[in-house]
Amino acid sequence: MTDLSAAPSEIKWLKLGFAVTASVTLLAFALAGAFPSEFSSQLIKAIIFFYLGMVVLRALFFFTGTFLQRLEVLRLHRVPDQDFRRPMVSVIMPCYNEEKVIEHSLRNLTELTYPSLEIIVVNDGSRDRTSMLARAEATYSPRIPVTVIDQENKGKASALNLGLLHAQGEVIMCVDADSRLNAGAVEMAVRQFQDPEVGAVAGFVEIVNQGSVLLLLQQLEYLVGLNFSRRAMSFLGVVPIVPGPAGMFRRKALMEAGGFISGKDVFAEDAELSMRLLTRGWKIKTEDQMIARTEAPDTHQALLRQRYRWNRGTYQALLLNFFGLLGSGWRGRWVALHLVAESVVTPVLNFGLILYFLTFYFTTGSLEMFTMWYFYLLGIDILTTTLAVHGKGMLPVWLALTFINKVYYFYMLLTWRLLSLYEEWLGVNMTWDKLTREGTALKEDSAHA
Repeated sequence: MTDLSAAPSEIKWLKLGFAVTASVTLLAFALAGAFPSEFSSQLIKAIIFFYLGMVVLRALFFFTGTFLQRLEVLRLHRVPDQDFRRPMVSVIMPCYNEEKVIEHSLRNLTELTYPSLEIIVVNDGSRDRTSMLARAEATYSPRIPVTVIDQENKGKASALNLGLLHAQGEVIMCVDADSRLNAGAVEMAVRQFQDPEVGAVAGFVEIVNQGSVLLLLQQLEYLVGLNFSRRAMSFLGVVPIVPGPAGMFRRKALMEAGGFISGKDVFAEDAELSMRLLTRGWKIKTEDQMIARTEAPDTHQALLRQRYRWNRGTYQALLLNFFGLLGSGWRGRWVALHLVAESVVTPVLNFGLILYFLTFYFTTGSLEMFTMWYFYLLGIDILTTTLAVHGKGMLPVWLALTFINKVYYFYMLLTWRLLSLYEEWLGVNMTWDKLTREGTALKEDSAHA
C-alpha cells in the first residue's frame, strides 16, 4: 500500500510557510491601521469586499448543498426496506475512566433497533471501575452480544484498532463512551453504504446539557458551524471529519487505509482517518438520523482545553495528509483547500482585520469600515442560523444567541485558534487532555428517553 502521508521534512516546511505567512499578514494589518494612508485604506477596502464576497459564496454553497443533500436523503429513505442490504455492524466503544457514564452508554447501545449488531467495549487501561461495570452491564444484553476487552493504556486510536481486530462486521461504527445514540441511528446510516463508493458516514452531534448561555452557544455552533455545513459537503461526498461520538465506516475502507494512526503525535484520530480515506478516493457522507447526544464543557476553561486539542489535532491531521489530498483527485483537492481556508486562512484574515480596525480606530477614531464589515457578517449569520435551526423551535433564542456569538464567543474561539496554531508551529509539546464529565445530563436524558 502506498503511503500518502507527508514526510517529516515536508511537514516542517509546511509549518514554517504557514507560520511566516500568518505572522507577516498580521503585522501588515496592524501597521496599516497604525499608519493609515490612501493606498493602505483602498487595499484594506478591497480585501474586505473580497472577504465579504467569499462569505456570500460560501453561504450560497452551504444553502444549495444542504437543499440538494436533503433531496438525496429523502430519495434514499424512500427505498423499500426489503430492497437494501443489512450487513452486520460492529459497534466499537473505546473508554478510559468512564465509570460515571459507562453503564448508561452501554445500555443505550443495547437498545439500538438494528437487527444484526455486535458491541465491542475496549477498556484502555482505566484506573477506575469502568471494566467491571461494563462487564456487569453486558450480562443484561440477551439480544445483542457485548464483548469487553481490556488493554494497557495506549490511547484512543490503539483501543479502536484493537476493537477493529476483534470486530466481525462488514460495517464498523465507532462511538464515544460518553455519548448516547438515537435508537434508529444504525438502521438509517447503513443505507448510505448502498453507494459502493461511500467509505464512511458522519453522524450529527447534539449537546444534552444546555443549562447556560455558554452551553447554548456551543449547541448553536454545532447546529450552524458543524452540522449545517456538513450537510452541504455531504452532497459532494467530501465531509472532512467523521466525528468521534458517531461515525460509521465500511470495513474494507478502514482496512485499506490502515486503521487509526496510533503512536504518532496526532490528537484528532477521527479527522486524520477521515482525510486518509478521502486521499484514497472514498466518499464520506452524513446521515441526519444518526445523532449522538453528548455533554459539552460547561466552563470556559474546559471549553478552551477541548478546542485546543481539536485545533491542533485537526491541523496535525491536515499536515500529514495535505499532499496526499492534493494528489488524490478533485474531492481530495477540494478538502485540502477547504481545510486550509477554514483552519488557517480565514482565522488569520479575520484576526488581521480585527487588528486593523483596532489600530485604525486608535489612530483616527473612525469605525466606519468596521461597522460595515461587522453588520454585513451579522446579517449573513442571522440568515444562516434561521435556515440551520428551521424546525427545531426557539428561533428567537437562537437569533439572540447569534448576536451574542458575534460579540463574544466567536472572537474568543478565534483568538484561541490562532494561539493553538502558533504553538503547533513552534512545536510546543501537548498531551491528550481528557475532559472530566459527570454524566448527570446523559443519565437524565436516558431516564426520559
